[in-house]
Amino acid sequence: MIITEKSFRLFKKQVKKDTIIRIDKNCYINMTVIDQLINHQVYIGKACFTITPHYFKSFIEAYINRKY
Repeated sequence: MIITEKSFRLFKKQVKKDTIIRIDKNCYINMTVIDQLINHQVYIGKACFTITPHYFKSFIEAYINRKY
C-alpha cells in the first residue's frame, strides 16, 4: 500500500493501533509507533525532520534503516 497525504487520515482511521503494517517487502512497522512520530521533530544524524504524512514513507524507511 502506498500511503499518500490524502489517504493518510483515512488510513489511520481504518487501521487498529496495534496493527503492524508493511512498508515494503522488508520493512514492517507498528501503527502505535507511527502515531508517536507524526508531527514530531526527529533527528537523523545532524538533520532534523518534522514528520508529516507527506514525508511518511521516506521517513519510516530512514527510521527502520537507522544506525544505532
